[in-house]
Amino acid sequence: MRADLYMLIIEALLFGCILYLGIRASITDCRYSIIPNRLLLHVAMVIVILDLIYYGVIARPLLSYALINLLFIALFSFFLYCFNLWAAGDSKLLFIITLAIPARYYTYWVLGPFPGFILLVIIFSTAFIYVIADSVKQGIKRGDLFDLKSAKFNVKALIWSYFFMVGTMTICNLLLIPIVGSIFTNAGLLLTSIDFMIIFALRQFREKINDKAQKATTIAIWAVLITLQVFGFIPRMRFGIDVKAWCIVLVVMFMRFIAEKYNYQEINIDELKPRMIPSAYTVVKFGTSKVQGLPTGVTEDLRSRLTETEIEAIKRWQKTKQGIQIILLRMINRS
Repeated sequence: MRADLYMLIIEALLFGCILYLGIRASITDCRYSIIPNRLLLHVAMVIVILDLIYYGVIARPLLSYALINLLFIALFSFFLYCFNLWAAGDSKLLFIITLAIPARYYTYWVLGPFPGFILLVIIFSTAFIYVIADSVKQGIKRGDLFDLKSAKFNVKALIWSYFFMVGTMTICNLLLIPIVGSIFTNAGLLLTSIDFMIIFALRQFREKINDKAQKATTIAIWAVLITLQVFGFIPRMRFGIDVKAWCIVLVVMFMRFIAEKYNYQEINIDELKPRMIPSAYTVVKFGTSKVQGLPTGVTEDLRSRLTETEIEAIKRWQKTKQGIQIILLRMINRS
């Protein structure tokens, strides 16, 4: 009975650390677009001490379970960081939060050996819903939510991109289902989540290749899929995979189409701050200037965040003949 009480006390302290860290990190991230390493380090030290007591004395059988989840989250966070889907501070924050979650609570989630994966599902689902809801709100307010004329897109490029993503995702699913399906209890949720990650990764890959390479890759992928079906290596009507892939890509592309219409804001150059992200359209304008130190990144992701030096260069550019008072930024809360 006393051991159970001690367990509840340690777990309460760990959840308190999560709550404190979440609040402090949210405040600094919203105000300064950064999560201080000092904050992460101080909280991590407290969590490690509590974990040593928890897993070393009270919950020893759960230690391996906790370590497996921590390793999985660390690898997945690193993947997200490598593909510029979020910053290094976000990866470290998730790692520390995972470190603080008592492994006993993982037993309530039926998701195979990596129940901590549900954290990533919750994080990205919440962020995605917020972005879409905010975009729809702005679209209704401006009255151009479904106005295709105000959106900039190439129909042919969109079709090629769609088939490229569906084909690649189908092949990935064909490879993953025999492996993941035999390991995870609830493979459906995991595979669907991985499919969304695949789409984000494909977007990064697609931006690094030209149109000819993308078309050649798309043709090759579908040639492989058709060949496999003709010779009976995979079922001809694989609705369990194909329909899901088509629908997921369609939903994600449509939602991004809605969100990106309201994904930019104009800002006075005097109000620029470090870590803001300039639009590709704005960066292209800097290309003909002789001012040194101007931003050059047009990816509109975390790699393009402004530095103090670049902001000073933009202010010098503003005073030239090409300079203007207001530039276009990609909204950071959606990057």
